[in-house]
Amino acid sequence: MLANKSWILAASLCTLAAVTTGFTFQQLALVQDNQNLLRTRLEGKWVLDTTMTRHLQPEPGATAPQSVEFTNDPAVMDRLIAQKDRLSSLHLYQSGMLTIDGKSFPYVVTNEHGNATLLYFPTRSNEVGAPTSVSIAIGVGRPKTQDVLFYSSDAEGKSSAAAFRRSDAKGVATPASTPK
Repeated sequence: MLANKSWILAASLCTLAAVTTGFTFQQLALVQDNQNLLRTRLEGKWVLDTTMTRHLQPEPGATAPQSVEFTNDPAVMDRLIAQKDRLSSLHLYQSGMLTIDGKSFPYVVTNEHGNATLLYFPTRSNEVGAPTSVSIAIGVGRPKTQDVLFYSSDAEGKSSAAAFRRSDAKGVATPASTPK
């Protein structure tokens, strides 16, 4: 009789451990890497640099956003739980809200095929939709106010990127440093 109770207790503990482990794997988490340039320098307001964008020779008729703004907000990860199947296998470096020409979207920064990638999610009635993928890169300036953001809606690199410059001097504070 005592052996049966011990077996039942052991089986119950194994079941609890399996459920807890399964739940842990379903959560989304950010990689805390302050060496990641996008994580440390992306936040802030950016405006289209038309001269540099023209220099990159975009396709005729191609349009780029006039402004983008990134906020860093790890709590946005809770809103993206519906996308956990897509996101759980990725290294996510930053999350927050992205504003493109006045429209806001939750976003994450990841790495796909060796390329820095911004995934932003349209929302409707508080439901998060399928992501839009954008290749991004930062040209580091000295000082940070001279950083350049390259933003390409073509994740495969078949068309040119648009270039953005910072429009706010306050947007240079990062998790790894403070403004000078």
